[in-house]
Amino acid sequence: MAPHYASAQDPLTPIAYLPDTDPPPLPDTESSSLPDTESPSLPDTESPSLPDTVSPSLPFSFATGLVPSSIPNATAQHGDINWSGLDIGSISAQDIAIRMLVLPMLEGIMLMPHGGPGFGDYWVGVNMADTEGVVQRVELLAIAPRPESIGYCVNYNNTFFIMFFDPADDRIIIQNGSPHPLIFQELDGDTVREVNCNRSIVADPGVWIIGTGEDGSLLEFQVLEKASYNVTSLTHTKRSAGNDTTTSKTRRLANGSTTRTEVSQLASSRNPLLNLGQGEAIKIGAGESGYQLSCVAPIADQRRSAVWRAEHSGMTGKAVVVKVVKPLSAHKDATVEAAEAWLREVSIHSTVGNHYAVVPYLGSDARFHSIYTDYIDAKPLQFHVDPEGKFNGNIVRAWRILGDMAAALCFLHKHDIAHGDVNSGNILFHPLRGAFLHDFNHSFREGESHEGGGAPWYLSPEYLRDGTLRGRASDMWALGVVMMWVLGHIPLPETQPGWNVSHIHPREATSDINLDAQVAMGTWIEFVITSKKSLYEQGGEIEPIIDSLVQSKKRDRVDSATLLEQVSKCNLNH
Repeated sequence: MAPHYASAQDPLTPIAYLPDTDPPPLPDTESSSLPDTESPSLPDTESPSLPDTVSPSLPFSFATGLVPSSIPNATAQHGDINWSGLDIGSISAQDIAIRMLVLPMLEGIMLMPHGGPGFGDYWVGVNMADTEGVVQRVELLAIAPRPESIGYCVNYNNTFFIMFFDPADDRIIIQNGSPHPLIFQELDGDTVREVNCNRSIVADPGVWIIGTGEDGSLLEFQVLEKASYNVTSLTHTKRSAGNDTTTSKTRRLANGSTTRTEVSQLASSRNPLLNLGQGEAIKIGAGESGYQLSCVAPIADQRRSAVWRAEHSGMTGKAVVVKVVKPLSAHKDATVEAAEAWLREVSIHSTVGNHYAVVPYLGSDARFHSIYTDYIDAKPLQFHVDPEGKFNGNIVRAWRILGDMAAALCFLHKHDIAHGDVNSGNILFHPLRGAFLHDFNHSFREGESHEGGGAPWYLSPEYLRDGTLRGRASDMWALGVVMMWVLGHIPLPETQPGWNVSHIHPREATSDINLDAQVAMGTWIEFVITSKKSLYEQGGEIEPIIDSLVQSKKRDRVDSATLLEQVSKCNLNH
């Protein structure tokens, strides 16, 4: 994708742009001695949640459109934007989704969407009153959230940072990917902050300046409040979902309709798709790109996601599943982690194509961290149980599950994709329609770094030895564990004691918590391997195939293509 340059050659050249001369650098800081390097890309891992360094004693301060006069040879003025005099209401109606107004301070600053092909930046005219009250029309770069991207990347020389939109808050979260600190200050504030590499900082609604010690001011920008959305209930009354800070419950009435009652405050639940109640509809966007979602019924509400059945106005006649990726907390780094998790899942699921045993991807919306898939009228495999927790199907259904999952994994593996979380909860099963693999939250392309996540009981032995060794062979082990339960050789894994996957491979010195998790995982793997002995007591055709899946060494494990061939041959013999 070609980057977009904020420059004077763009359409609608801004009145209050910058002169041809470069501004002088800000005073040297510790970061200015770093050598020039290529801008690193941020990893798909959670940023360390260390505090930002506050440096109120740095020998400079930012001012509106000005380079500090205390710097020798300073240019008098780079622009004459009076941010406090902007009339945001004068922006044309079609621009209501704008989250930021930006004034680039240097020629050649690159802006590019983070995670999508569509650009959401364009020049807009805004009425501005100067300090004497004279109103003029100025033009600024507007940035608006789009369904494809979770934020914007900013790049200049060896400075790189990402500005993340928070779907649950008015704030923008800025994560520094540069090898040197960013200098960050609110326009009317006195505190100057250094944001170190891989650290993040929050910009609430207001006017901010960001730069570096080497290049000086890079951007002045104003963060605006996010748009609200109208929610319509069954009674056709509207409420605003944009600033709703409450969760809600549904009360069933005598006539079968529903009404909402507000019950509790929850600061991290302002994402309107997390607050949408059963029987309510939300209108998103306008024009041809706009659509309406109606909540039909909840499916699951978990720590990292909420899932519900919906109707989508752009997919008439089709039942849709909405999955909303949730942050674990309201902390800024948790929001960034959720955004990257959404992006990773969409980038995988949207490109795998169609397969009869893989739940189809229908679309997504970065503005809510939501993913839309086809609704399959089937329950997760873990709910097909008898009162004792055993699989309630027969050997014919066991063969169907194995065959469908072999086909699904063969399809993914041919595209160099590892599912990463094959388990009884991520396999939907219907006695007539068969089995379907879904949830690509932990999927990754073979060869890419991927260390953690997933249901602990299905992790392969090689993960215990080295967290970087997960891949297609790990999917085969996980399927083997599923089938060991289906055939009755182990209890349902989810009913057994678990452990925290993140404790297996600590980033620092190993503690007792890490040792406990490692011992628990090792004990479970040994139990699975020991339980294989009972496979041959039944003497069937399926048991040797399952044995080839749960091999402790991944080189001894059957691959998905061979597995599919074996299952197909056995089916032909019946």
